[in-house]
Amino acid sequence: MARCCAVSTRDTLINGLQAGLQAAGVDPAVLPRKSGLPLTLWSLGRGMVTTEQGFALWRAIGELRNEECILEFTRLLSREFAPPLLIDAVFASALDIGRRGTGQPLHPLRVELKRNPAHREIYEAHYGCRVKFKAPRNAIVFRAGDLDRPFTSYNAELLAMLWWATRA
Repeated sequence: MARCCAVSTRDTLINGLQAGLQAAGVDPAVLPRKSGLPLTLWSLGRGMVTTEQGFALWRAIGELRNEECILEFTRLLSREFAPPLLIDAVFASALDIGRRGTGQPLHPLRVELKRNPAHREIYEAHYGCRVKFKAPRNAIVFRAGDLDRPFTSYNAELLAMLWWATRA
């Protein structure tokens, strides 16, 4: 006999749970995929999940809170350090691609820059997170769950064709 636990009395608790997840830095949109539950978890159903599904949700929440994806700018083939403007352009472009591609707000966990502090307010307003200057590396750090966000223009068939074309 499968026992159930209530995730919601539908709209009230589901919305509350989603808001709480967002406040904790977890994107509710990636939670169903990460936990192996139906992608329609938030929009369909009676707001009930089995105990096993509830455990899967909480495991996924824990994983999403602790995982990071780091885009680090390093020098591989040069003795010179990259100019700060180039680092800014690469990080801003990566963030813009994520925002435009998913059609959702996207804010890194933090940005780390080796340079001396300058224009902190502008950087933090643009990235929507804390910017650490005089850091040991140049990096922009995202939640790993941000990588699970689908692009609005995602086309599996086209991607498969392009993938094979690059292998020819």
